[in-house]
Amino acid sequence: MAEIRKAVKEDLPALLSLWKEVFHDDDLFLTPFTEARFDTADVLMVPDGEGCASALWLIPFTAHKVCTSFPAWLLAGAATRKAHRCKGLISSLIKCAQSRHKDIFLYPEEDKRPFYRSLGFKDCFLPSPTIPEDAQLVETPDINELNTLYEKAYNRQGFIKRDAFAWSTILDNASVFSTSEGFFIKTPKTIEPLPFNGEATEGGVLGGMSFGENLKDFHIIESY
Repeated sequence: MAEIRKAVKEDLPALLSLWKEVFHDDDLFLTPFTEARFDTADVLMVPDGEGCASALWLIPFTAHKVCTSFPAWLLAGAATRKAHRCKGLISSLIKCAQSRHKDIFLYPEEDKRPFYRSLGFKDCFLPSPTIPEDAQLVETPDINELNTLYEKAYNRQGFIKRDAFAWSTILDNASVFSTSEGFFIKTPKTIEPLPFNGEATEGGVLGGMSFGENLKDFHIIESY
């Protein structure tokens, strides 16, 4: 059985090397991501001599529904070096994470959904609106205004709280449109409505995935 342990500060170079090898991100992304989100104490890993054979990156967030807030963990990355694949390391790491953390969420690639379903993760659903033809592109969105509407729109369904870094990762790859009824955030995968009045309608398209009854049917779109 593979040895699984928490990463320590000295593992950081090996973890970054593994991330780059598998996800092909450069320092332009990794430097601010590491500074804002990366804590080696939240990483589970399978060591390999002086390096890292496989790792699971977990990031703490706050989830909220109606009047209750509670901790939840984003599974931000799961990676295995080529020489160690097909040994069940990721499954073992995820099961270890599930034994430590009650509520976990992630944004999988579509072809990975069956794998995560086999480990107890459930699909969450997003609204599927159409942006009105008269909508105007917002060149400089006000993050504070968007966040207020976001928390109001998804309060009953449940949402993951977003700080400035989370909003920046969303808006870096999205367009914001304004109408008399509210805003629409168009990401590469979905359209998120933020109405001025009332709650957003519950969804019909696949969003993220969640593990744990507290996160059931939550509103989850990709961000860090």
